Amino acid sequence: MTSNTGGTKAPEHGDDDGEEKSSRERSNDFVNNGVDAAVELFGGVADAFGSAVRKAGDEVDKDNVGRFGLKNGLLRGMVEGTAHFLDKLPDVIRNTYDVLTSSDDEKKPAKARKPR
Repeated sequence: MTSNTGGTKAPEHGDDDGEEKSSRERSNDFVNNGVDAAVELFGGVADAFGSAVRKAGDEVDKDNVGRFGLKNGLLRGMVEGTAHFLDKLPDVIRNTYDVLTSSDDEKKPAKARKPR
């Protein structure tokens, strides 16, 4: 049998575990931020798209189609809906970026979405 009385000491379990835990926590933060960012991105795009469809539907009503004709009434609705969708995307991208760059310690409860 050999004895470990030399100048080297075997590392204690707690020392390595602390470093591994820190690495694991960073990995979990990265995964959690990625999942949160995906939810924010896809949820935001879906919300913007739904809002755009409602806006287009509001523009394509009997009055507009009667005034502008079917072709122009539909075109007006599509233009308004598309513009509304594109107006919403910068907010979605900013929110997704904020989620990606925040740590778990900085995260605040998500603010409630305003009904549209």
